[in-house]
Amino acid sequence: MFSLCSPSQERSSGSESKRAKLVHYEAGNTPMNVTIVPGAFLSLWKITLWSISMLNDSQNPADFYKLLVRQAAALTEDEPLVLPNLSNTAALLGESLSGINWSGYYLLKDDILILGPFWGRPACIRIPMGKGVCGTAALKDEIQCVKDVHAFPGHIACDSRSRSEIVLPIHYAGKVIGVLDIDSPELARFDESDVQGLSEFVKVLEQNCDWSGFRVG
Repeated sequence: MFSLCSPSQERSSGSESKRAKLVHYEAGNTPMNVTIVPGAFLSLWKITLWSISMLNDSQNPADFYKLLVRQAAALTEDEPLVLPNLSNTAALLGESLSGINWSGYYLLKDDILILGPFWGRPACIRIPMGKGVCGTAALKDEIQCVKDVHAFPGHIACDSRSRSEIVLPIHYAGKVIGVLDIDSPELARFDESDVQGLSEFVKVLEQNCDWSGFRVG
């Protein structure tokens, strides 16, 4: 539970003053205090709330993804900039999904997918349209749920540990502008529940990010 504690601390900056509210949180027998400063610190507060929400993908997949999508919405709803939102949501996926070794984004520039924010080991920087799982997803504008990447024609091995992969196109104004890519060291890690849940996750990014002025490079 959360409760506001008093008194509020006051900070002054020039002629303006902001009130920092102290929030008390209890999870079982573990109390903690979180200081919230309005305005610039709102996103930090939401990240803190996410970090103590105990996401667990061993629960019912529909329930898990429902909560995951809510967390993504909370992280992005007040921030229109693309890069911060992709950075936070890549980390959210990486810390929430079990059995994965990479989560992140590739963003389209001309006919090349360019590496964007990610969680995991260093990755391939450029992927041509139609090449590998990511390029195929972008070219065909179709979700690719691959049970064995080594059996996928033209697979690009950015990380030799990866055995299965799921890639979902991201759209703006009816066109593909990038992809969400998640890799796993396990065979057949992803199934239809991941397809459905991550499709809702991508919709949050399509709706909450301001893609209108975003350019890669």
